[in-house]
Amino acid sequence: MIRLLLNTRLHRVWTLGAVFILLLTFLPAQAQYGIRDYVFQSNVGTFTPITGGISLGDPTSDDQLFNDNTVGVTGTATGVGFPIGFPFTFGGVDYSGFAVSNNGYIKLGNGTFTIMSSTTASFTSPFDSLTQRLLIAGLHLDLKNQTNSDLSFKTIGSTGNRELVVQWLNFKSYLGTDPENYSFQIRLKENGNKIVIVYDNFIKNPTDRLVTVGLKGEIHNDVHTRKIVEADNDTWETSKKSTLNDTKADLKTNFKPDTGLTYTFSPPVPTPNDAGVVSVMVRSELSSGCPATDAEVVRLVLKNFGTAAQDSLRYRVFLNGTLVANNVKQYSTPLASGGRDTITLSQTLNMFYPGNYTIKATTALANDTGIYTVNDTAKFAFTNLGAVSIPFPIIKNFAQFGTMGWKQYTGKPKPQTPGGSYAASTMFANASTAIYQSAFATVERNDWMISPTYDPKPNMILKFRAAITGFDTITPIANISDDEFKIMVSTDCGASWTVLKTFNNDALSSGEINNTKKGFQVPLTTLTVPFQLAFFAADKNTVALASYYFHLDDVVIGQGNALDMACKSIQIENQNNPGCDQTTFPVKVWVKNVGDSAVGSYVVSVRVNANTPVVQTLTPSPKLVPRDSAEITFPSIAVAPNNTYKIIASTQATLEDGYSADNDTASTSFYYLGSANPLPLPASIDFTGLSNNTIPAGWLVDQGASIDFRIRSRGVSSSKSLSANFTPTNPGSFAIMPVTQPLPANFMLAFDLKFSNDFPGTFTMGAADSLMVVASDDCGNTFTNLLRIDASHPQGFNAFANVMIDLSAFANKSVSIRFDAKIKRTDFAGAWIDIDNINIAPNTAVNQLIEVNQLTIFPNPSQGKVNIAFPTGESFHFQIMDASGRTVKTGDLNESTELDLSHIQKGIYFLEATGRKGHSRNKLVIQ
Repeated sequence: MIRLLLNTRLHRVWTLGAVFILLLTFLPAQAQYGIRDYVFQSNVGTFTPITGGISLGDPTSDDQLFNDNTVGVTGTATGVGFPIGFPFTFGGVDYSGFAVSNNGYIKLGNGTFTIMSSTTASFTSPFDSLTQRLLIAGLHLDLKNQTNSDLSFKTIGSTGNRELVVQWLNFKSYLGTDPENYSFQIRLKENGNKIVIVYDNFIKNPTDRLVTVGLKGEIHNDVHTRKIVEADNDTWETSKKSTLNDTKADLKTNFKPDTGLTYTFSPPVPTPNDAGVVSVMVRSELSSGCPATDAEVVRLVLKNFGTAAQDSLRYRVFLNGTLVANNVKQYSTPLASGGRDTITLSQTLNMFYPGNYTIKATTALANDTGIYTVNDTAKFAFTNLGAVSIPFPIIKNFAQFGTMGWKQYTGKPKPQTPGGSYAASTMFANASTAIYQSAFATVERNDWMISPTYDPKPNMILKFRAAITGFDTITPIANISDDEFKIMVSTDCGASWTVLKTFNNDALSSGEINNTKKGFQVPLTTLTVPFQLAFFAADKNTVALASYYFHLDDVVIGQGNALDMACKSIQIENQNNPGCDQTTFPVKVWVKNVGDSAVGSYVVSVRVNANTPVVQTLTPSPKLVPRDSAEITFPSIAVAPNNTYKIIASTQATLEDGYSADNDTASTSFYYLGSANPLPLPASIDFTGLSNNTIPAGWLVDQGASIDFRIRSRGVSSSKSLSANFTPTNPGSFAIMPVTQPLPANFMLAFDLKFSNDFPGTFTMGAADSLMVVASDDCGNTFTNLLRIDASHPQGFNAFANVMIDLSAFANKSVSIRFDAKIKRTDFAGAWIDIDNINIAPNTAVNQLIEVNQLTIFPNPSQGKVNIAFPTGESFHFQIMDASGRTVKTGDLNESTELDLSHIQKGIYFLEATGRKGHSRNKLVIQ
């Protein structure tokens, strides 16, 4: 069901609703001390595996939590734990149960308690939540079972010397590759309440990891971790103490614990006099955005952590650093060890004005010898926004919710505690806000995103976009079971909530909401007093058919007469000049009033690439009414030839509230090839004289890919060619020749072409791969297909071939030739395409036999066998193609050769031969 995407830091505070609730349950009256003050010892002993214990999970387990459940769950696990087997004292408190995480740590507890999943090697996230205290980490890492893994526990020994052993055998890191093998134990000893961590021989692959080893107590910053940083000359045997949550230990191939390395944590001697502040409590509404008053009630919970009873406790309270209370509480009956006292401040704290407020409380005894200093201070911080005016800036991503004063909470039927399930999603263009509902079954959960208090206005309306998508891609979801997503409103600072709109399985089935972002509007016209809004996600603990996201975007509260202009399209006019000498282009833009009110003034701008936009401010008369459109003609834009252009038009009403920001722009792209310097004919292009990694002058090459057509030393006879290297992340590129002079009749295009693979093995094309050769006679506005080379029509695979294309259809026209390559395969790392020796010349000049080679074919026509003769000392690579361009035979000619073509069907073929001095193409008839 719900898996946390973001874990918001939770303060060590509970707040007040109609009644005051204590943060911690009362614990037995016994001395408590700091986990950070545990005594540490390191030595090399023996790793002794346990057998016959209780196994948890199976070899496929990953991120599993085990809390009185040997099968395990993900996310959170609530239960009474497994029995330790004896009372184990941790931080001065006796615990009877424990829960286990697949990721290398355990949690202690009494009664019903919750353990949360964490894959990060740190005690900071989500270990700083209220459910992630009382932790012992042997090797906190994102661990994964493998075939021979075993997670188990067993209580061994006799009374007084019993031990709980929790054992991880043969684990690996989640993304680790073989070989990798970690085995370790966490041992809780009855004798002395010691915690022992023992490591077996580690097998580590070359990938460096960061792990956490250590303890975390009842209070968030009461931590004892081990710092092991190779660069600081630490070792696993000589680790250093740290009291920080985010301390890490390096784990590398040659930097790891030795076999039998043993860490022992022993509790310190309790102190008689030690007082602390458990929590600062205020109204819960302050956390949910309601404005504070000048007479806020503040309460403190104090506790005697020492072993001796106390006659009095001193406490101080600071508001934004200023001391506002300095009092001593006297007790007629001494406050016993472990006892708590709730104190209501008599001072008035002025927190009425908007701003940021922090209430800090401290306590100390006159004879305080406590070593548990982490309990001496507690804080509560909030932002008093007052009542926020509307409309407010559009909220387009997760971070903006926080800057606008929205808060996250969990709880049912109303928000109760800070939560963190809403998170940023990379889906959709502007990174939406999302909550993830998972098909993994966990406990029922409810998550809130609550606004600050807003002042009411006439004709108010809530606008937003929403979608439901799959987990990994923007895919349709067919079923969300009985889960719900609601928009709710409160007019009493969160004491009660009214549902305004619900998205559920019916809304999904009807198509009201799907995997495409849609706009929604919720009227707020009945609200006449300050109010708060909430987005509420309810997970009903019913397994859905798939994991999915609820997405939010473009959230705004405006008024019913909101102004909203949309740019529907932009078009380049008259972009088909056959002479290709056009240098200016008229632009036309269509806009539409998609708001609720008539528009009396709006702005339209047009930007060409990164140039300064041309802006027109329009004041239509009469006003542009809702759903009406307008056509705006801009002055012609001037562009330079031989380039690609993107023209973006945008529009906005003068007083637009900005709700539908996605509709403000429209764009179009085009090529302008120009003819300022047409290519003279006949043309012969040899790239040998150009520098590597350059683009030939006058050519237009795809600039969007990091690796595209460039000059490289890959051509025929080691000359340079126009080449492109294609990888799975660079699947397409094009190169466009300059515009030619008008073509005479009977001209032909010829060029040498080769496809090859960087790695061993021959090049083959996938079903979606191709090279298209196309031509444009209208300055790039349209292109005509001339040739397609693909898996069905191969040419030039793994060896240069000569390609010839008839251009007779373009007689008396100026043309640009485009080579458009698409290589989409992902089963090899790279492919090359090389183009060399481009000629645009009369058909007879291209087709004639190259005399220097003196290659002859006889008999021709042939009954099936042909002889090929050429001077001694020459050599050729040949390919025979049918009329469609399909290669039927290839080979090498090293001297006069007889070819047996009897297996080839009758018909007309072409024999292409490539030698050191040139190429030839000859018609070959098989009868």
